Amino acid sequence: MHIYNSAPANRVAGSLVGEARAALFRIFIKPHSNLFFAG
Repeated sequence: MHIYNSAPANRVAGSLVGEARAALFRIFIKPHSNLFFAG
């Protein structure tokens, strides 16, 4: 795995990781989704 030192690449990777985590939360924590996404 290559690690890119450029800021845009880090932003893209971070956004992908964030989206993946959000998807996992929606899938596995549905009963408590309101607690996580209500703010």
